[in-house]
Amino acid sequence: MSLWNRISVKSKFLVGISIIFVLSILSAALSIFSIQELVASTKIQERGENLCQSLIEREVQHLQWVNTLSNYLVAPDTAALKIVKDPTLCGFGKWYYSIERKAAERLFPATVEAFKAIEKPHQELHATAEEIERLVKAGDVT
Repeated sequence: MSLWNRISVKSKFLVGISIIFVLSILSAALSIFSIQELVASTKIQERGENLCQSLIEREVQHLQWVNTLSNYLVAPDTAALKIVKDPTLCGFGKWYYSIERKAAERLFPATVEAFKAIEKPHQELHATAEEIERLVKAGDVT
């Protein structure tokens, strides 16, 4: 006679309930782990979307900046070009030289090289505005 056949019905019932209980606990633990992973993934995605939105806003600001510069070339106001010429003080520059950019690079390491590549053209863009204003004030624009 096998061991299982010698165990009482009550003991068999307790073994069955125990197995169901252990499986339920394992299932709950797996569910909790999966939910935590989903929450972490969602937070990363949200940060990525916030970064994209922020960069789009900075791009729009620079397009407006370029539009103002273009208007200045068409109808120069010799008094002053009313745009930010310091590349660290425009909306993008403030973000670029902030801890926000460093945080974005830590979260998305693939952005490091792209952000490095933007710095010099961004500085040159602002330097161009200074040069244009200087030429306009000198009357050297044709």
